[in-house]
Amino acid sequence: MQRLAGALFGFAMALFGAFLYFGAPAGLAAGVRERAAGFGITLMVVGAIAIAGSLGRAERLWYRKPERWRMLRGRPTGWRQWWRP
Repeated sequence: MQRLAGALFGFAMALFGAFLYFGAPAGLAAGVRERAAGFGITLMVVGAIAIAGSLGRAERLWYRKPERWRMLRGRPTGWRQWWRP
């Protein structure tokens, strides 16, 4: 479910970026058109990275279980090295 949500988010960003890059009306000022094009390129690149990361095997970059869940399951954790009473 998380991969699907990440891929859909990346697709939406890439689609919005393409709209900004290719669909800027000619009636806009030159500076505004340049900003829209730059922001569109940025959104397309970030969207492609989000899609690749979501569909690839990048679980450790996107999601990592907290240490306390390991404690609840009876597994050893490394929290004692940071906490001293």
